[in-house]
Amino acid sequence: MITLFVLVLPVLCDAGELPSPAVGEIATADPLFDEAARRLGYLSDVGRYDDAWALCDSLRIAFPDQPAPFLNTAIVYVNWMQSYRLSDYESEVDENVKQAIDNGTRLLKTSDDPWLSFHVGSAYGYRAMARFRRHNWIGAFLDGKRSNEHLRRALARDPKLYDVYFALGAYHYWRTARSGFLRAVAFWMPDKRDLGLQQMELASRHGRYIRHGAMHGLALSLYDAGEIEAALAVNQQVMDRIDPSTNGSTFMRGRLLARQESWVEVEKTFRGLQARLPAAAVGYQVECKYWIARALQGQQRTDEARQLVREALELSKSRDEKHELESALESFATIRKQLMSLSEQLQ
Repeated sequence: MITLFVLVLPVLCDAGELPSPAVGEIATADPLFDEAARRLGYLSDVGRYDDAWALCDSLRIAFPDQPAPFLNTAIVYVNWMQSYRLSDYESEVDENVKQAIDNGTRLLKTSDDPWLSFHVGSAYGYRAMARFRRHNWIGAFLDGKRSNEHLRRALARDPKLYDVYFALGAYHYWRTARSGFLRAVAFWMPDKRDLGLQQMELASRHGRYIRHGAMHGLALSLYDAGEIEAALAVNQQVMDRIDPSTNGSTFMRGRLLARQESWVEVEKTFRGLQARLPAAAVGYQVECKYWIARALQGQQRTDEARQLVREALELSKSRDEKHELESALESFATIRKQLMSLSEQLQ
């Protein structure tokens, strides 16, 4: 839930100086949904999605007029989809995000509760992400603008709502690092990647509900920046906190190890990840096979690598792009080109 969202945040997004929370200080707690939010975060982290959805169902029944239950339902669906890179629940995400926006907007007419602004801003962010994925650029940009406005309003009303800094930090980093779309419409924007990394680190240390997500996002950004040792350290923190590790953090670990050419560990990591994936996650399986083949090549096990590349190329033909999501790092088209290049090297 990182790269696509931050690419559609509006160009007006900016942030003042970073706060300096005390060591160990954690962001303000949601007065109404603190326990539920922490429980949902745990259930999603360890892959207990059915239990998470059951809790979401009870929250929507108990608080039908609040935005948070519907937002959290959408978040669990998004976490599942990103874990397997499948788009099975897009309509459910759309419905729950819309209800969260409608409920929160109505309540904000008579309330200045920062948590309402936070929930509405987050919901707009998820809708922006969905619209960006569907190539609805204008809709995504406008929702990103609305998201930014609500999140900044939440922070203005409660400066200790440190979770907001993850979205701001991810935006500041990725708008320069990866977003050709934003650079085309805002070429004058300064490079704020260092600020972005600092903001994400702040959220990872002091956020209450987004800490694990912020750690994963920070590791991904550090990987992109070429700070491999720092990225490994952050990735290790995530994996130490969540057992079993998430698919996303396991994938990131494999990519980091590949940058270090630790081929035995790369093979082990991607074989373990591939074993978790459902048959429908064709593109994800193909990428795992690619990295296993690269690891075999690095270990001078050429015949095994060659056979695995053949299998991966054959499997890639059955990928259904309408029902699968892209990797956060490369498109599937790029991954397939890498496979073909590896195939040529192994001939």
